[in-house]
Amino acid sequence: MSLFWPYLGAEYLALLEMQIAVVAVLILISSLDDLFIDAWYWVRRLYRAFFVKHKYRPLTPTQLRAKQEQPIAIMVPAWLEYDVIAVMIENMISVLEYRNYVIFVGTYVNDAATIAEVTRIAHRYKQLVRVEVPHPGPTCKADCLNWIIQAIFLHEHRNGLEFAGVILHDSEDVLHPLELKFFNYLLPRMDLIQIPVMSLEREWYELVAGVYLIFTHT
Repeated sequence: MSLFWPYLGAEYLALLEMQIAVVAVLILISSLDDLFIDAWYWVRRLYRAFFVKHKYRPLTPTQLRAKQEQPIAIMVPAWLEYDVIAVMIENMISVLEYRNYVIFVGTYVNDAATIAEVTRIAHRYKQLVRVEVPHPGPTCKADCLNWIIQAIFLHEHRNGLEFAGVILHDSEDVLHPLELKFFNYLLPRMDLIQIPVMSLEREWYELVAGVYLIFTHT
């Protein structure tokens, strides 16, 4: 019987090696899509380094301001944002160097406080449209955005216009004055535009926001 154990151990190791090989092949196959994305990124980066970047210079505010303003829609999904939404909208409208835009704020039927705040400031600003999500919240942000998108299409139909772009903002965002000018300059040539988002400085005891601050500054 003692002679049997070495053979059993060898069979076990052989089986284990086979399983490891199979798992390794499966991991390799599942990683090919990631490899393709990485390879495509570096191909595009090298192409732009040799054939694109040397043709362009950094944009100046004068260039951004020179292009005629196109209509732009701004989406702001809101759930229990009654304490910040009014300040955010008022700051947005006061700082933006842009006039041809409409703000669509999505609110839920069971969020009376946020509805009241958005309705109050909508009386002051004609470029603000409150969009009602017809079922109780909270749901996911995508659900709220879907209703906002429908409202944007309806607004285009009723007013006989087509927005050049649609921008997403959260209800606590602080905007740069030239943000829409920058988007306007790149539209419609660019299909997707993302600008850096930096967290404002927080107190040391605001742990959640502090963690976000660390990652956005690294």
